[in-house]
Amino acid sequence: MNLKIFGKTLLCAYRHIERITEAYEKIVKKIALNSIYSNISGANNTLTITNGMIDLLDRKEKYLNLKIICEETIFKLNDEDKKLLCLIYLDGVNYNVCAKLLNISTRTFFRKKQTAFANFCFQLEKAGYDSKYFLKNYSDDPILSEYFKSFADDKNISEEEERKQNDRMVIKMLSTIEKAYTYKNAYGY
Repeated sequence: MNLKIFGKTLLCAYRHIERITEAYEKIVKKIALNSIYSNISGANNTLTITNGMIDLLDRKEKYLNLKIICEETIFKLNDEDKKLLCLIYLDGVNYNVCAKLLNISTRTFFRKKQTAFANFCFQLEKAGYDSKYFLKNYSDDPILSEYFKSFADDKNISEEEERKQNDRMVIKMLSTIEKAYTYKNAYGY
C-alpha cells in the first residue's frame, strides 16, 4: 500500500479518534468491573482478563499516537495547506463551503486540496512515517483496515458521500468492537 492511502486514512480517521479511544476505554472499564463478578477464579482467569485489557489499552495508545502524528504533520504545513486540510478533514466542512470560506473557485479548491494533501504526505514521510511504518503498526487494526480497503478501492464517489460513508463505517466498527470485547465474547466465560 502506498503512503497516499495511509495519509488519507489518517486524515479521515482523525475526526473519530476521540470516539474510538473512548470506546476502548469504556470496554476496558466494563471488563474490569465485570471481572469482579467472575465465577471462574484463579491466576489463569486473571491473566487472561489482564492481557485482554492490556491489548485494548495498547490499541487506544496507537490511536492517540496516530492523533499526535496527524497534528504534528499538519502543523508543519504552510498556513494555506493547514487551513484547507483542517476544514476538510478535521472539521468535516464540505468542499463548496470550504471554497467560499477560502474565497476561491471550486476548481481552484480541488487543485489546492490535491497540493495540500501531497504536502501532507511529504511531511509524513519526511518525519519517518512512511507506508512501512503504517503497515507495521496499523494494518491489523479493525477500524483502520476498513479505511485502507475503502481508499485502496479508489471509487469515484463524491466528497460528501465519502465523508458519510466514512462516518457510517466508523460507527459500525465501534459497534463491532464493543460487541467483540464484551466480557463473555472476549474471554469465553
